[in-house]
Amino acid sequence: MAEVVISTLMTQLPFVALLICFLTAPMSTQDSAKPNLSGTWTLDAAKSDFGQYPPPEFIILVIEHNEPVVKITTTTKSGTGESTGEQNLTTNGTQTVNKMQVMGAQQEVLVVGKWDGETLGTSWSLSARGVTLSFSDSWSLADGGKVLTMIRVAKTPQGDFTVKTVYNKR
Repeated sequence: MAEVVISTLMTQLPFVALLICFLTAPMSTQDSAKPNLSGTWTLDAAKSDFGQYPPPEFIILVIEHNEPVVKITTTTKSGTGESTGEQNLTTNGTQTVNKMQVMGAQQEVLVVGKWDGETLGTSWSLSARGVTLSFSDSWSLADGGKVLTMIRVAKTPQGDFTVKTVYNKR
C-alpha cells in the first residue's frame, strides 16, 4: 500500500510542482530605492517558457504591497480548471507562513523574500506526503515597469526544472 502511494506521489510530483508554479506569484515593495511591483499583471504566454509543460490558458496576478509587506492574489486557468490562491510575504528576509491546497490537503508553505538590488528573490518550500518541494524565484521589472519577469527554479525528487513567466501590466 505504501509503495502504491509513493509511486503515485512520484508520478504526480512534476505536475503538482508545475501547478504550484501557476498558483503562486511575485513579491514587491514600495520603498523608493526598490521597484514597485504593485498592479494587475497578465501572463504573456508567447514570451514565457514552461519547458515541457503546456502553458495555462491564463494567469492574472494582483499584487498589493506596503514595503515590506506584500499580498499576491493569483488566478489561473488551465486544463485542470480555474483556481485562485493568495500568498503573503515580506521583503525583509523574515519568514512568512502561508497555507496552500496541494494534492487534496492544506499545506503550510514557508516563504522568505529579500531584495538583491532591483531584483526580488524569494525562496519557499512545502512538504506533501513526506516529500519536500522547494522553489527559488527571481522577480524583475523591465520596459519602464510595464513588464514583470519571474524565473522560478523548482527542486523535486525527480530533478530540478525552471519556469520563466512574463507578465504585462494592465
